[in-house]
Amino acid sequence: MSAIVRALVIMILSVGSWKVAVAQQPSSPATEETAESVVAVSEILLRFSQFAAELQGITDATNVQVDVDPRMPVSPELIHSYEQHIQSIEQSLRSVLTRWDTYQIAQQYEIAASDTLMSVMASLDELRQACADSINKRKQVCQALRDFSEGEQYLACQDTVYKKLYKKAFPLSLVAKSAPLLAKLQAREALLFADVQARYDKVKGAVALVPALAPRMPAVDDDYIELKTVSEKIQALAYKPLLVRLKDYLIGFAAVAMLLLFFNMMVQKYQAAKKVRKSMKQYNDMLKNSGMNTEYPTI
Repeated sequence: MSAIVRALVIMILSVGSWKVAVAQQPSSPATEETAESVVAVSEILLRFSQFAAELQGITDATNVQVDVDPRMPVSPELIHSYEQHIQSIEQSLRSVLTRWDTYQIAQQYEIAASDTLMSVMASLDELRQACADSINKRKQVCQALRDFSEGEQYLACQDTVYKKLYKKAFPLSLVAKSAPLLAKLQAREALLFADVQARYDKVKGAVALVPALAPRMPAVDDDYIELKTVSEKIQALAYKPLLVRLKDYLIGFAAVAMLLLFFNMMVQKYQAAKKVRKSMKQYNDMLKNSGMNTEYPTI
């Protein structure tokens, strides 16, 4: 039971004691008017408590844990079931609020004349807003599940598309006359990657909202990085004359050759040091076998 509902119950009991006290007083026009006012306030408080209980029940119904298996993709059936649950709760809230607004309008004069009722109504408005906020939060979780499911599947299926784009773009970069076609293909790829980026951002936002999805994020990251790498290669393609391409190839080959030479030199040094260490060990073993002292003098 929420604090607002408990407060309403206490107020109803207090009004009930007022009714008893008023009934025990001698009958007079003022007493009868006071009794009628107390009865009206008591009845309105009772209806308020009913509305508060219904709103609290709806709020409690939204506190449903999302059962997500991090080892498996988010199934459309799970998302659909969760959406139906949220829609049912939202419909219940609309029904309660319709009755609440109708009753509030009908009793607006009695409510305005009582400080107690005005205070309770303000608390009920807070509970009403809290209930709506809870539903909206659950709707965001539901949308996050859908965004993650769709984004995960989309990114996983784009590798084939991007491989075909690169195979088509690379030959166009070899011929000067194909430059306009290459530019069109690069523009189309840029639009495609904008969609990839948007879906990836939605997936990250979904994980922030539903931490249970975090174990599936590394695979999505790998798919995104692979697509981004191919995208950068496609956008970097441009026609270069044969001599320029040959020069770039030779520079790249020379750089690789230098790295291999450095690596080979380091391997040779390591092997030489290992051979010296082995020779020293054999020499020390020979001295031990001959009974000679192998320890060096110390100062």
